[in-house]
This record gives sequence, C-alpha cells and structure tokens, in this order.
Amino acid sequence: MTVNIPEPNIIDRLLKRMGKSRGVIIPEDAHEYHGKEKQIVCEKESLLLSLRRSRKQNLPKDRADIFLLQKIYRTTKHNK
Repeated sequence: MTVNIPEPNIIDRLLKRMGKSRGVIIPEDAHEYHGKEKQIVCEKESLLLSLRRSRKQNLPKDRADIFLLQKIYRTTKHNK
C-alpha cells in the first residue's frame, strides 16, 4: 500500500510557529486496504479551517498533523 502525503510548505511552517497545526485528511477506507496494492492520496485541509481552529483544540479524528506524518513516513523510507 502506497500512501501519498503532501509536503509541508511555507504556510504550514508559519502555522506551526503560530501554534496551530494543519491537518492532513486521511480517507476513511485507508485501513481496509492494508497489505493490498492500493495507492492512498491524502489531502491538506483548508487553510481557513486551520486558522479558525484555536491553539488548544485538537485535530478532528479523520486528520493527522502534517509534520507528524512526514516524520513517520520519512523515517520509514530511510529504514528500508
């Protein structure tokens, strides 16, 4: 299974400095294809949604922090 995660850009880094996180939307059916030949494409959430969310508010359940995903998948690629 291939997971395509968007690269963080300068806006994502600015949001991080402001204490806000930009989420990556993970498709609902992503876990159904574990081990199968499938390509999953994740998308960034809207910039306005990220700006409206307070610093203390967590991301919704269907989203993950873009920098956390990059860190996880970047180390996985190097370990192979």
